[in-house]
Amino acid sequence: MIRNLMKYEQAVDFESKMAYYKHEIPAGTTYPLHWHDFIEFEIILSGRAKHIYNDQEYIVNAGSAYMMCYYDFHELTAETDVVLFHMHFDKNVLNPKIAQLLDYNKFHCHFEENETQRIVRKINELLEETNSEAPFQSIMIENIINELVIAMLRKCSHKEIQPAPLPIQQAVSYLNEHFLEKVTLEELARHLSFSPDYLGKLFKQQTGNSFNEYLNMMRLKYACNLLRSSNMTIKEISDASGYRSIEYFMYVFKRKMLMTPGDYRKLY
Repeated sequence: MIRNLMKYEQAVDFESKMAYYKHEIPAGTTYPLHWHDFIEFEIILSGRAKHIYNDQEYIVNAGSAYMMCYYDFHELTAETDVVLFHMHFDKNVLNPKIAQLLDYNKFHCHFEENETQRIVRKINELLEETNSEAPFQSIMIENIINELVIAMLRKCSHKEIQPAPLPIQQAVSYLNEHFLEKVTLEELARHLSFSPDYLGKLFKQQTGNSFNEYLNMMRLKYACNLLRSSNMTIKEISDASGYRSIEYFMYVFKRKMLMTPGDYRKLY
């Protein structure tokens, strides 16, 4: 079995910015909808699960793999006992040409058994290198992570993946700095000297989300961090996260997270 090809099982951290480990999930366990402040790569080694990735449902089993970037969200429910390999890391670990592709593409695929075996061998190299004290260790680790990400990029596309058009790169960069402020598609289009219709269509085409959906994901992620890490009231978090009213915040949060902000705070 694929799961038995792994030589190492323990969690390993490197400079507190990376972690990799084999993870066993009992049948019936659910990891509720969530985001991360890092890039997450997982590949199923055995078992079967339901995976919700940016509102789309997949059935995953041995060889299924996915990569979550900063504004992706997902939920995993194990239908049988599941064994997977988990890896997370900061974006700055990646080659810049690879890193620039991650904000505008979605990554969910299935590797054939021989492909999965090659990936597991590369994972073993990663864990072995992390546990060593060999010269140039950090460079070797980053190289292996880049190889794993490239394997995902190649599997998810039948043609070369290209960076997003410059208007989308500019739009996302602007939102990263101003998403807590009052910002509309019309204002952003005017700031970038494009028509709202053109920018809106391009946004949907390149990111898979409408402008408002993308903006809400950024604000919800910020709100989730505040719910987990602060004692602020729901009203204060709604205001701090850029929502015009607590009623709208509650509506968007429950529609996307399938629970209220209060329930989310209790859960985490």
